[in-house]
Amino acid sequence: MAQSVAAEALQRAGTVRSPTRARDLAETKLDRAVLLLDHPQAARAPVPENPRPRSSHKDRTAPDHSLNYPAALRLHELWAQYATTCLRLADSEPLDREWIAERITRMDLHGAMLQVIRSRDPTMVGKTGVVVRETANTFFIVSESSATICVPKQPSVFEFAVADIRLQLVGAAVAYRPSERSARRFKRRHFGSMTI
Repeated sequence: MAQSVAAEALQRAGTVRSPTRARDLAETKLDRAVLLLDHPQAARAPVPENPRPRSSHKDRTAPDHSLNYPAALRLHELWAQYATTCLRLADSEPLDREWIAERITRMDLHGAMLQVIRSRDPTMVGKTGVVVRETANTFFIVSESSATICVPKQPSVFEFAVADIRLQLVGAAVAYRPSERSARRFKRRHFGSMTI
């Protein structure tokens, strides 16, 4: 039965003119391999299109996560306590600049009060706020007007303070996810300048 159906299909397709040759060809094809009768592409589901277009670099506003500036300031107070503990600033030992710079680079910066002091984008210079979210390439900061601003790390230099220590941080040095940065070792050139 299957041989006669395959022979008729080959003859209708015009690849074989004689019915006996079509029957012989169908018989050898059916004996040697599996003959697919359905088109395998038809069984696949269509791939849905991406509903969200890619964002442009000019759109630097982040979605509203309902975090206002007073709440971000409370987060900053907690971060200041965390930073003081991590840097052991309560101890009366003399401060080692290299050790502090390395520790700050590896610390979690969620809650730090950052200010952009240099950037390739002139609209970013002077932006100040509390870090509420950090990705590999951006900081999301909440400004005094409770606006969430996305600041790129790569072309920027940031400044922040812990107790009496002011540190400039090169954005390219921290262009990693926070979890990767905590285990990474940095070179001195990534720290910028530090004032105690």
